[in-house]
Amino acid sequence: MSFSDGPNSVSSWPKHRFVGLAAGKTAGGFFSDSLFLQSGEICIDADVRGWLRAELCDIWGNKKEGFHLMDCQEVTGDATHHVLKWEGESTANFIYEPVRLRFEFYDATVYSVFS
Repeated sequence: MSFSDGPNSVSSWPKHRFVGLAAGKTAGGFFSDSLFLQSGEICIDADVRGWLRAELCDIWGNKKEGFHLMDCQEVTGDATHHVLKWEGESTANFIYEPVRLRFEFYDATVYSVFS
């Protein structure tokens, strides 16, 4: 998609990246809405110049055992399909169960979360 600011100016951005949540040089975070896992993976579209970690929680925000922030493998890089992974744990056990994610990140922009 692109917009023109005049006859000689065009601005553009990658598909599905019109709006994102960003944290700059100060770490930030947010809780996702509840989501139902439809596959064994939780994926995000994000541009992570610093780092990003996530925590898997029930719909009330209680941490799932083994899925804490410190158990999460750090995500870095710019990709439309980062897979969130936790040490020795699989999200496949939570298919069709409502869950939420708590993100903590530094110098990154998150565009979407999907399963």
